[in-house]
Amino acid sequence: MMLSDDYPTIYEDPRDGLGEETGYYYCERCIESGYLFHPSDDEENDLDSPQSKCIRVIPCVICAMANGGAWGWKKGHKGDINYVLKSNGNDPGKSGIVDLLNYHSSDPYCNWKITDEEIVLGFIQNGLYQHYRWDEVIDIGEGPSRLRPTLPPTGYLNRDDPRYSDNWYWWKIIPYNVVLPKRLVKVLRDLLSDYCENDIPFTNQKKHESEYDETSWEYFCETFIEPAHVVHIFIKTLEKVLDMNRHNLPGSSTITDYHKNRCNIPSRFLSFYPEADKVLIMEWIHRTTSWGISNGFHNDYNESIHFLVNGTGDIFDLGYEYAKLPIMDRDLFGTTLNNVIEYDWMRIKSWNRDYSILESTQHPPSEEDLNKLWNTDNYLKLYNDVYKRIMFEDTSLSSDIHEYSDYDNEYQFRCILEESEYTENNENNERLIDSEGIIQILKNLQGIVEDDIKDHICENTYIQVQNNMRDIYRMVKL
Repeated sequence: MMLSDDYPTIYEDPRDGLGEETGYYYCERCIESGYLFHPSDDEENDLDSPQSKCIRVIPCVICAMANGGAWGWKKGHKGDINYVLKSNGNDPGKSGIVDLLNYHSSDPYCNWKITDEEIVLGFIQNGLYQHYRWDEVIDIGEGPSRLRPTLPPTGYLNRDDPRYSDNWYWWKIIPYNVVLPKRLVKVLRDLLSDYCENDIPFTNQKKHESEYDETSWEYFCETFIEPAHVVHIFIKTLEKVLDMNRHNLPGSSTITDYHKNRCNIPSRFLSFYPEADKVLIMEWIHRTTSWGISNGFHNDYNESIHFLVNGTGDIFDLGYEYAKLPIMDRDLFGTTLNNVIEYDWMRIKSWNRDYSILESTQHPPSEEDLNKLWNTDNYLKLYNDVYKRIMFEDTSLSSDIHEYSDYDNEYQFRCILEESEYTENNENNERLIDSEGIIQILKNLQGIVEDDIKDHICENTYIQVQNNMRDIYRMVKL
């Protein structure tokens, strides 16, 4: 077999194809997650030898992005920067999109090549997790990124820095100096184009001194990445992946179609929807609405969305034609929402972070500290913007299962999920629902809606809440 293009060996500098006997350019992540081409000569296949001719055809995502979103050269032009090839590489870990479409399996796998949108999402998720500005995660230099290739730090390449090890989410190990190349910044801007009515995305941050006009992209890039920005990009990326791969997803299930719905469940899906999930949705409606009102926000949460899918396979429990995609906070943020707004002042959930984000604040940080951290008048608006956009499962009560590493914590969380589902499915193969308990919850919700919520929401939302509670009551009384 012959390669149609030229690529560096595992010991060569990917920028110019030159080698170095010390193995400085050797990347363990590329060996594990990339694709290597092995020559026929056994001696040349020895990965531990600096003389190895083993070729790195597909690198890890991070090496590809550091190299300007490019890898290798057209045949006969090895080392010539004018003939580099576009490459996304392979992701060295998991992602929220893949986890979600594997229904949070402890052993998820992905049978499609990572898309431009997924890489953009990962970099923005990392930017929020690290509390970066936009200009810290994208290439703002002059000229094409491929003409200014760099290398990840040695601590990443040889994994001797704990910052770059034991990760579940691939994006948590993106080094600070590795940024989105220009070609993917274009993808980012396209994803954000409908974030709000303006050409430039809205932020909750106060004005800051800048050489740029306040309505410019450059000015926006000097602001911090907010959780709602991540949510918007996640939704757009999920739609892209579903459009491309919904007939070829991991596992034994096949998704034939998906439906992006607003807060209430459409009546045409009502008879197909699991009762327990409907109760969870109503609890979510109550929680988000009451949260906003209790914190001074009188917003209509009707635009918050969730995804229903239909198809065949294991994910369609109990014969229901439709299933809800169980989006979790960790799919969106790699952690809880609180841990990317108020962050982790005790540093017990800060795996793979660059530094202590709250090192200059009180412990725990005050409201004033958090407003200053976000350069805003009210940091609670960051929560509100997320709840208005997406319905997700809050796993904060179960997020601290193991405190050894990001990988260990996420793996154990999924094992517990699988164990609970196994137990649930073996109790007469049906969900056991406490009907009387649910009816009492509905009565409590009714009182809260009438006393605290009704006067602060529009009539249409009030009617939808009432109709959904009535439907749940009828279902549990059957």
